Amino acid sequence: MIATGVGVALLAGVVLLNQGRDADAVNAPVQAAAPAPTVPPATAVAPPLRSAPVQPGEIAAARAALQSWAAFVAGRDPAALTAAFDPAGPQFGQLQSEMSWPAVPGYTVEVANPTIKASNAVEAVVAATVTWRRPGEAAQVFAWDMVLRPADGGWRLWTVHQR
Repeated sequence: MIATGVGVALLAGVVLLNQGRDADAVNAPVQAAAPAPTVPPATAVAPPLRSAPVQPGEIAAARAALQSWAAFVAGRDPAALTAAFDPAGPQFGQLQSEMSWPAVPGYTVEVANPTIKASNAVEAVVAATVTWRRPGEAAQVFAWDMVLRPADGGWRLWTVHQR
């Protein structure tokens, strides 16, 4: 059987795509398939898989928001905040009020021991020790509860609270 359009032929249980071939080529006998690859003996052990640890969405979103915050501080570009911060949240509003401040490049943000304190359909709270570093300055360390709200199938930072 040959369908119109792409030209699909079903021959001996094998689907063959006819992309501009003539009917003789499509109706040619089907060649035998190559032999199946050999299976290693049952005693063979595969090497362990190594992968990055999976982070719950709330923790990944909190980390992303802090990275966006550092990018905002470095350039005072509000676009750095739009994907990770809830625009209706108090933290976004606070940072927007700092738009006229001078840019301060060089900050890095580290998140240590993040844990999800609470999470439901309305809000999530991620607790972590957050360290802001800049060359030549003392590190600034905070014990924060980061409050996230759901948005676009993920989470956005609403606000932070010192614990």
